[in-house]
Parts: sequence; structure tokens; C-alpha cells
Amino acid sequence: MILLTGRTTSQAEISVKGKNREEYKEKVAVAYLSKKDMEKLGLKNGENVKLTSDTGFVVVKALESEEVLEGEIVMPPGPWLNRLIKPELGEGGILINRNLKVLAEKTVEKITDMDSLW
Repeated sequence: MILLTGRTTSQAEISVKGKNREEYKEKVAVAYLSKKDMEKLGLKNGENVKLTSDTGFVVVKALESEEVLEGEIVMPPGPWLNRLIKPELGEGGILINRNLKVLAEKTVEKITDMDSLW
């Protein structure tokens, strides 16, 4: 699957309020998937999904979104996304954090604790 980044207004607001708040984890430790992909993975809205890339893995909450295309996963910027992206700069000195390939799997593991992401 292809990992993309994007965030809602409420996710942006909570990142300004403080990343040590439980509310931050609830809004940012998420991945948005299409209904078809949720069904393929056997996921129900709000269940946990394990995402694995070349640089590591995280467990986040899977949320169904009509706006996400099949084969894509959208995550907001934050420490959970950072674990999946390469710490390399692309053109113009910008992190390469778009169109990354990830493996998505249903899991019963808990959401990755933010302290373990550093």
C-alpha cells in the first residue's frame, strides 16, 4: 500500500496544544484507509493496524475514510509517521514522506507508545 500524509484542522490544533497529552495520541496515532482496504484487511473502524516500512513499524488506530483511495493510507504528521519514513532529504531539502510503500496488517497489539518512538 502507499502511505501519504495529511492532517485535519483538529489534528493541527492538538499538535500546538501539546504532544504529551492523551488527546494528541488519540488524534495523531491513526491511519485512514478506504472501506475496501478495511474489508480486505478484516478491519473494523477503530481497530488497530500494524504498518511496516523499510525503516520500522508502528501500531495505530485504523479509521475508515470515504476520501482515501483504495491502495492508499493517509497518516497525519507526527512521531508515528516519522517511524515509517526515511530520514533522508529529497529535492529542495524536504523529507521524503510521500508515496512510501508500507505493509498493513490487522493486529491485536496496542498502539505504539510515543515514548518508544524516540
